[in-house]
Amino acid sequence: MHEITKKRRWNADAVSILSQKRGISTEYIRQVLRGDKKGVKPDEIKKEYKQIDRALNKTVSKILKTN
Repeated sequence: MHEITKKRRWNADAVSILSQKRGISTEYIRQVLRGDKKGVKPDEIKKEYKQIDRALNKTVSKILKTN
């Protein structure tokens, strides 16, 4: 039988930026976003990811509106 999995899509650019900024692997960030890692630092990473993702989405929206 095939196992049904739910795939989540994370903003690859936001994950990459966060990885470079914090000096940690992208896989660790994905684990944090999935909820596999718990604690204070993962909570900070989630919060920072949301901020970066929102900023990137706003920038893209502005670019699309001007064209």
